[in-house]
Amino acid sequence: MQQTGIVFFLLALCAAACVSNALTTLHFSEGAYRLLNTVLPLAITLGFGLMAIARVAAAPVLIWTPAVMFFVNMAVFAGVGPLVYVFGSEVTQAKIWSGAWALSPKELLATHALTLTGASAVMVGLWAGGFGAAKQPARAPRAWSAHSVPAAALVLFGIGAIVRYGLLAPASFGGLELQIPGFVRNLRFLLDLGLALFAYLAVRRRGSWILLFWACFPPHLFFQLLEFKKSALAIALMLPVLGAFLANGKLRGLIAGGLLIGALVVALHPLVKQARAEMIALSGETFGASYTERVDILKALAAGTLAGTGPQAAGPQPQVGWIRLAYSAPQAIAMRSYDQGLARDTVSTAWQVIVPRALWPEKPDFTSLSAEFYTAITGGSGTLTGATVFADSYWNFGWPGVLAIGFVAGLFFAAMSRFAVAVVQARDFVLLPAVFLAMDMALRGMNGWVLTGLAGPLPVLLAYLLLVKALRGLGRAEAPA
Repeated sequence: MQQTGIVFFLLALCAAACVSNALTTLHFSEGAYRLLNTVLPLAITLGFGLMAIARVAAAPVLIWTPAVMFFVNMAVFAGVGPLVYVFGSEVTQAKIWSGAWALSPKELLATHALTLTGASAVMVGLWAGGFGAAKQPARAPRAWSAHSVPAAALVLFGIGAIVRYGLLAPASFGGLELQIPGFVRNLRFLLDLGLALFAYLAVRRRGSWILLFWACFPPHLFFQLLEFKKSALAIALMLPVLGAFLANGKLRGLIAGGLLIGALVVALHPLVKQARAEMIALSGETFGASYTERVDILKALAAGTLAGTGPQAAGPQPQVGWIRLAYSAPQAIAMRSYDQGLARDTVSTAWQVIVPRALWPEKPDFTSLSAEFYTAITGGSGTLTGATVFADSYWNFGWPGVLAIGFVAGLFFAAMSRFAVAVVQARDFVLLPAVFLAMDMALRGMNGWVLTGLAGPLPVLLAYLLLVKALRGLGRAEAPA
């Protein structure tokens, strides 16, 4: 039955992609465009949202797979987000239909066609890669797995704390003059994974693990607030929820937690924007304020005395948090550029991500793609903007690129989903960072660029897997006969 449902959804998705692409060649009335731009994102929201819920309800372990994270990405950023163009407030509508990021109703419809086409290619890749199996194969836990979970939790938390608070936080808060390699920066979420396992153990074993979780989680959450980065805060909140869900399998709690975290992140957006503006005023850099200055900013935000948060901000304001969930404007601009004969090469240098910066000190900073795109559109600076992998593929190669790159991404997500199922079922949580990297590529990486969202994390993922394999091989070699 489940296989039949997946096949039906895949066929419906492909049919919707074909129909929506055909519709973009026609001209409609304003009312017809509004109807199409309402129905399509609603269908994407419901289709992918229900798909994610159905898969996790049938096999809770799948919540840790990039395949399900891709479904969530589509439901939120390709479904809920673009609905702001239809249901946003009057002030919001005035903002999003004009200015540097303006697009026409026909271009908005084209972005839905792009999403459906790219998503269809990914789904075909997932199916071809074996994710559509009705029942994921079980893997027997290792003999040492009962002891490995606490050990993995403590190791991940310990290393993560050293990286996050021994290196990254001092560098970010202006107290340490140090160029930190990208590989080390990618280890910053080890602490959050450790807390996810603390939550898992608190539910399964209770006792001292509950005390340990609540002793560590609130201070970490406070420091995440001081980072003024919504994505980092969302991860800090969501991973313990996933850990608890892994232990109790209560889908209702998972959904409620996800909705609450999503609402909180959206609500915090204007405050985060004000905090970043204040940091730029203080230091000249988006994240350059010291620890003390950040605490003062947080206090001012709480008291409503920071510029833009008090009485001067009274009156209707644009729903900026909702706008940030939509990538329709950058997608439309990228598609418009390609259609005007201004294709851009942002993919051919993907091989460069494999070369370590230690061997190539002048290696380009690939995050500049996002900054350059924002500057080219607005003339401003200080903001990183993604166009989505689908729009980046179209900007480089047109529709063939969307289909080819989407299919390859689907194959990769399928392979990593099978890997994630094996890791989580075996409670082999030393490999959890690799699982998380793949999840993050599907959930957040798809909103960026092919180079940074998909190719960029691959060397880190492979390096981590090779490191674990080498350490385990060394451990077996040194074990007494």
